Amino acid sequence: MPYRKHIYTFLIFIFTLVSGAYAQETADYRVLQSQSNDTLYLKLELKRTSATPLLLGGYNLVFKIDPAVVDTNNFVLVDQGKFGSSTINYTALQLLKIKPGVFQVALSKKFPIAGAGLLLLDDFQNVGIAAFKIKKCGASGLSFPTQPLSSVIDWALNDVLVTSIPPIPLTLSSKVLPKPILAASKAVACVGSSVDFVADSNILFTNYTLFRRSETGVVSPLGSAQAKSVFKNVVVSDTASYFVTFDLGTCKDTTTLASVFTAPQSLPVTISASNNTPCLEDAVTYTATPQVSGSKYVWKLIPIGTSAVFVGASTGLDVSSVQVDFKGTVPYSATLTVQDTNSFGCASVVISKEINPVSCTFNADFEVNGSNFAVSTCQSTDVSFKDASTVSGGLSIVKWEWDFGPGAVPDTFTTTFAAPDPRNIPPVVKYTTAGVVGVKLIITNNLGAKDTIVKSPTISVLAGLTETPLPT
Repeated sequence: MPYRKHIYTFLIFIFTLVSGAYAQETADYRVLQSQSNDTLYLKLELKRTSATPLLLGGYNLVFKIDPAVVDTNNFVLVDQGKFGSSTINYTALQLLKIKPGVFQVALSKKFPIAGAGLLLLDDFQNVGIAAFKIKKCGASGLSFPTQPLSSVIDWALNDVLVTSIPPIPLTLSSKVLPKPILAASKAVACVGSSVDFVADSNILFTNYTLFRRSETGVVSPLGSAQAKSVFKNVVVSDTASYFVTFDLGTCKDTTTLASVFTAPQSLPVTISASNNTPCLEDAVTYTATPQVSGSKYVWKLIPIGTSAVFVGASTGLDVSSVQVDFKGTVPYSATLTVQDTNSFGCASVVISKEINPVSCTFNADFEVNGSNFAVSTCQSTDVSFKDASTVSGGLSIVKWEWDFGPGAVPDTFTTTFAAPDPRNIPPVVKYTTAGVVGVKLIITNNLGAKDTIVKSPTISVLAGLTETPLPT
């Protein structure tokens, strides 16, 4: 009986010992998050809040991390931590991958205990630092619970209640890298023009690739990856956004978007002339059409130094029409060009017009009774006139204005019909009074220029004989 009593007492002692050893304990934790380049560091710290003298279990924390953000197959413990005088009582900290995206940090107790003392101090102690390679630059996507998740079977006897310390949030985020800015040399560009793009440079970045995103969302690369973050002379075809991708170890990210808007092109222009067959010493007006408000026109005469010059103060800049004076006495060739630049700075195609001024003749003259000299005629005798004007170099006469002088019947005659039209022939004229008469002819050419000739004396009108009755 006494023997049984001793055995019973011993069993109670063992039960108490074991119960105390596996009693659940509590601890506070905090996670300090940091990053360096493409590595995310999680520093776990614990502070004991209760403990039994004989703890055979340990502390562990289950947490989640987004596999899309970090490489959950590429992690390591970079620091085992130091636990004061009780360090020798712990096995090495373990970082266990339970399943994709779920990890457990486990700190277990050695047995038997070496030495005495509490397992953890009353202040936060570094348990260890876990390092993860970042796959995507940006938020870390971490989630820590206020209490451990469902117990892991293999560690069921070692689980303890671990609570977070306010104000640590449930979801921690860390801006691993600020998004580099992509800058365009122009916010508005003309179709077909070129734009330079520059991304924020970082010595650790590699493999820069420029992409174009259309207004409909279609993304296309513009060339292969390059070592530098500067992309020069990128031809713009329409409005789009651009971004650059880059590598930073296992971290891949993009820059901010840079939008480039395309301005409307200038309308193609044509050149019209007041005279398409200019003569030497003529001044001709040239006009660019269509004329758009806000547009500027640049005119040039080629070759430089040609005898043709712009008239007046205009040098052919910013005006829609110019006047050109074709100076010189010997025919030559010149080219007149114009280019329209609209209010957005977009230029049209250069339009050119070749001009060949020639030597021109335009002289008024006429004959009287088939003679180019002064003639005499009697009163009331028929007198005939004929146009003898000369014209060349692309000119033509479009109007004749005759003034036959005093006493003529008819006294004037005007026609716009060119020979051989019979309506071009001046009428037969009779003079009713004797005397010396001057005749004037004014001709007008197809450019509106006039030339006048007055022949005086042209005609000497003799008085007619008076009939005297015969004597009876």
